[in-house]
Amino acid sequence: MRTHDFNYLNKAYQTGGTHLLRRVFNDAVSHDKQEALNQLDDDSLLFPVFFLLLRDVAAHDMCGDLNGRNAIAYGLCADKIKNLSGLRTAAEEADGDALELTLRWMLETGKNEPTDPSFRNEFDAVIDYVAALLIIKFDDKTALALVADLIFRRNRQGLLIHDLVWSFFQTLDTATLLHIADYLLSSNPKDAALAQKILHVEAADPGENKRALHRRVTDWIRQNGPYLYLTGEHLQQITNPVHLRCDREAKYLNKEISPRYRAPLEPLSTAERACLSRYREANDDEQQILTDYSYQLRGRDMRLWDVWLQKETAEQVIAAGERTEAI
Repeated sequence: MRTHDFNYLNKAYQTGGTHLLRRVFNDAVSHDKQEALNQLDDDSLLFPVFFLLLRDVAAHDMCGDLNGRNAIAYGLCADKIKNLSGLRTAAEEADGDALELTLRWMLETGKNEPTDPSFRNEFDAVIDYVAALLIIKFDDKTALALVADLIFRRNRQGLLIHDLVWSFFQTLDTATLLHIADYLLSSNPKDAALAQKILHVEAADPGENKRALHRRVTDWIRQNGPYLYLTGEHLQQITNPVHLRCDREAKYLNKEISPRYRAPLEPLSTAERACLSRYREANDDEQQILTDYSYQLRGRDMRLWDVWLQKETAEQVIAAGERTEAI
């Protein structure tokens, strides 16, 4: 397998930053343009290296010679960078597989962000765009962990995270929420504070340490994962958004829902619709009691739960209040 060090453009970037990279590339073009192009097309090329050479590629009139991956990446960058000409439609014309593979390459190798602050804003705007496309257009849940780590890395550096957080909450994945919760244990106070903000949790009391908080939060995520939905609140609207909530009707019936649309993944049966109709007769406090008890009883005895669920609401409430099945 080829490593990133094999490519001399990668090596120039990692050794001497933007200045050395551009000098090496421009020297290569003047001596052997095809070899410089081969280096750009190489599978091991890091996206940040390609990004830092975008204007040099355009200046040498090499846009039309780029391979498919680089042409798509160039087009995506041109959408977000002013005065970057050529190949603007390459991404629009790409087939789905080629576009997704290119986006994955940009995000995965884009973790190595350019150190040159003069490129920071443009680079971050492109990565934000890439993350949004992967999550929304391709529903790529495997990208969520990468985006989560990038959110925390940028936050430590005091950089903007609003668009990344917005993209992250365009879908849900329980495993990635648990990954976010692990940052509650971080020794870096910025990480722990951001994890609390993203998950909208705080210590129950001054005596709850971070390990106890982490245990409580991860238990809640595991218990409610199938019933969580996205609220649509985000940082661009308010400073402390609640990104997700638990649908207590879904938890009461044990029906997994689509987080994005807050709708059951499978249609409700006639019996389930009848149960839900009775459930809605209860007041707000009773509904919460019924949902909590339904989850507990289901975990203890599915047969008793099924019988309890068919009872009238008042009987369900009494049984839940007494913490007995009352059957």
